[in-house]
Amino acid sequence: FFRPEVSLCECIIPDLIIFLNPMPSPHTIEHVPSIGIVDSNVDLRIIMYPIPANNESTWTAKLIAG
Repeated sequence: FFRPEVSLCECIIPDLIIFLNPMPSPHTIEHVPSIGIVDSNVDLRIIMYPIPANNESTWTAKLIAG
């Protein structure tokens, strides 16, 4: 996608972040759209577009992510 020299020199901000198991992290980028599979124990403030499902099931991740 990017040449190695580009990724070392520039700060690349993604257009979208997809979380299969969202957890609070200091690495979360604010103001970037995010989609995530959320369960009842997930903090909804870290996901912009939540998908309600069981986020601990590999079958659910395969079904949603394709």
